[in-house]
Amino acid sequence: MQLEAKMKNLRYYLDTNAVQSLGTRLEAMPNECAYTSVWTQLELVSAIKDNDSFRRKSGALRHLNKSGVYVDPVIPGAKQLQAFGCNVPEGCKLSSLSELIIPMIFASGSHEEFLMQIERLGLGKVIELIKETDHVTQDFDEQIKSRLDLRIDDFEEKWTKGDKNELLQDAIGYYATLLEAKLHNPRNVLISAYDHSMDYYMLIHYYYIEQKRYSRNQPAKNDFNDLMHLQYLTNGCKLVTDDTGFQKYVNTVVNGLAIGTEQFMEEIGV
Repeated sequence: MQLEAKMKNLRYYLDTNAVQSLGTRLEAMPNECAYTSVWTQLELVSAIKDNDSFRRKSGALRHLNKSGVYVDPVIPGAKQLQAFGCNVPEGCKLSSLSELIIPMIFASGSHEEFLMQIERLGLGKVIELIKETDHVTQDFDEQIKSRLDLRIDDFEEKWTKGDKNELLQDAIGYYATLLEAKLHNPRNVLISAYDHSMDYYMLIHYYYIEQKRYSRNQPAKNDFNDLMHLQYLTNGCKLVTDDTGFQKYVNTVVNGLAIGTEQFMEEIGV
């Protein structure tokens, strides 16, 4: 089956939390109904700190690998560029993760052995690149904090009574403006090229920014990582997560979009 045709049949996106919660059940479900991303793999690998985390995260990666679930290989930032019709830079697919690092995890019996293999094969720079997500998260936190003084007073009315289609258009315009400043591509050209593949992300991330400005709350620890999963959530798909906070947040914006793993298993008949 061609990848394009296969993707049309995928109805559920599994975030990192869901992959860990499902465990061995991943291998028992039909793999053509769900997908995940390299961001999930990245989160699992970057969370390996010691023998205990090595055992838990390698187990989740192993079940995911055996399940045959499709893993979108494009990193989040490149997903956004693609959605606006922009050329993506070389290396937008983190193939070294699935081709080198994860097989090495499977071949290692402990965290120490894994580190020894990394050193022996000179792959330290790849691991450093994976760990860079920590710095990106810090940058995201600082960007949000810098906007907290930009108070908005019509937040509640806007998001409870406003037209979601109009809010989506506002969100698309907001991100097109950011890309215009970054890439120097005309804003109207970017908006015209937008393919609506990231509508959920656009709307929910826009809500997140405005909610933070309204409440003046600081970003929580995993906000950035959670929001990045939404870049993979295509129209018509549901987000599967057992993170109840993330689930509630998503459903506040698009009711019923996020479900837990138990409901997911019921819906696919397993």
